[in-house]
Amino acid sequence: MNKWVVIRELTIIFSFIFTLSIVFALFTGAKLTNENVSSILIFSLIVGVGCGIFYIDPLVDLLGIFWVQVTYLFIIFITFIGCSQFFEWNVPSTIMLWAFLVMIGGFFIGKAILFSVSVKMTEQMNKQLKKKFQKKDHE
Repeated sequence: MNKWVVIRELTIIFSFIFTLSIVFALFTGAKLTNENVSSILIFSLIVGVGCGIFYIDPLVDLLGIFWVQVTYLFIIFITFIGCSQFFEWNVPSTIMLWAFLVMIGGFFIGKAILFSVSVKMTEQMNKQLKKKFQKKDHE
């Protein structure tokens, strides 16, 4: 896959994770300071970069997409727990459970967003190819 496509998709994933994390923090009543937002930014970067496992073709071929998805969800959970401890977020267990459910839901929403972006890009490429071939046919 083209490296720019991968970078674009990882950027979309990162921005989605960061936005979802900030919204979740606001809904749970967290007081967002610059330090908290920075820690959420670091969490989002780690999880966004961790999504790179989907672009390692030998790994996907070896494990299959289902197990790569399970591995990625595990990476998300471990990163959340690690960041929670490291940055001393003091997340109560009930909120942590809700956070895990939001992460799972967000994972599937993110997949849907990336799929729709890919479909849109494919449609645009098909239109460009169609115009190109129509020009050649008229010449």
